[in-house]
Amino acid sequence: MEQRSFGRRTLFAGAAALGLFAPLLANSPKAMAAGSTWSPDHGWSFIPSLSDDFTAPASSDRWNRGLWYPKSGAGTFTDGNVAFEDGLLKLHATVGEDGGPTYRFGAVESYFDLPGVCSYVEVRAKVLDRRANVLSAIWQQSSNYDHVDELLKGADPHPEVDVEETFSFDSMVMANHTWGADGHVAFGGNYFPTGQADLSQEFHTYGIERRDGRLRFYFDRKLAWDLAAPHPSLVRMSRHQVLSLEGHLGQPNPEFLPASYDIDYVHSYYYTGAHRAPSQHCQLVNAASGLALTIDGASGMRLRKPNGRPGQAWLVQETDDFTYTIEHPKSQTMLVLENGNGQVGVPVVVEPAKSTGPDDGSSRRRWHVLPAGEDSFHILSKFSGLAMDAGDGALLQQEQNAGDSQRWLLQPIR
Repeated sequence: MEQRSFGRRTLFAGAAALGLFAPLLANSPKAMAAGSTWSPDHGWSFIPSLSDDFTAPASSDRWNRGLWYPKSGAGTFTDGNVAFEDGLLKLHATVGEDGGPTYRFGAVESYFDLPGVCSYVEVRAKVLDRRANVLSAIWQQSSNYDHVDELLKGADPHPEVDVEETFSFDSMVMANHTWGADGHVAFGGNYFPTGQADLSQEFHTYGIERRDGRLRFYFDRKLAWDLAAPHPSLVRMSRHQVLSLEGHLGQPNPEFLPASYDIDYVHSYYYTGAHRAPSQHCQLVNAASGLALTIDGASGMRLRKPNGRPGQAWLVQETDDFTYTIEHPKSQTMLVLENGNGQVGVPVVVEPAKSTGPDDGSSRRRWHVLPAGEDSFHILSKFSGLAMDAGDGALLQQEQNAGDSQRWLLQPIR
């Protein structure tokens, strides 16, 4: 379902200017930072296709310049204020020329699509000079890349995870939102004291882990905030990476412009420490009914008694980002979301098989295959994070639960 973004950043900038953001954060849950740290050694695998070190000429091909809204506060987003140089992504804030916008900002949105459910994304960056009075932001949200004030089709609500917004330069500032048919919901945020007097003086890492139904934010890999997802979409749905300068602090200070917000890398990881499903030809047998997912040329896809014949032979194949494609070689089809939509209750269907990549279109054709017990798995859309459920004989995506209708046995076919 197509959804408006409700002038998201304009609304947020106005709230900040009125001083509304501080009490919102002050009343939010406290960070649970009991010395915990994040490390890739704790069961994580690096995903090159969803990462960027900004060292290769191809880096610029991974990012859309500008955002779906044209300006933020006093600044207008301008493609020329985005540069890939010296192994960095540089987002510039500049004073406008005569006859143009008063201030110009740089911003990018990734063409690659980050999974939810069991991901960690880390950005190493040096935020813009605090004296310039321009906010630097690290966040996850998805648009259609068409510079129209609408968010990505096929999601309702649209989760937004704000990993860092420099409302403070001695604290990491985080927040969560959803945007949908029922309007905008702000779930509050948190200030994490970093121990730094001025974050704009050095590079630091800012991380977000979405796993086990929780959001965990990290500063220099130290846990800054750990909370249960206030809306399930925030911890399960795939999102684009956004890096931007914003006008939320009020009027920029031209005395300290031009200046740049420098990003050293964006690194993405997938949690592979749990039992992994092997790539294999297998039957997909539902634990509730004991029936196997079957392609029948005359009647389409249905659940039938397991028989090991070609109509029940599926290829479950791990991809470069550790999610899977699920193809039916005999009919040359694959499991996808009906019309590519990511809402609860949308049917899972088959369409002609296509190659997949790091974009959000491919995310609608890829699946998390996660352990649901010793001998079974949950199959969740990479795009929506919702589970494939065979309740009442209909194959639908639903919020994940412990019911047998969402448990699938992958029985090898020899």
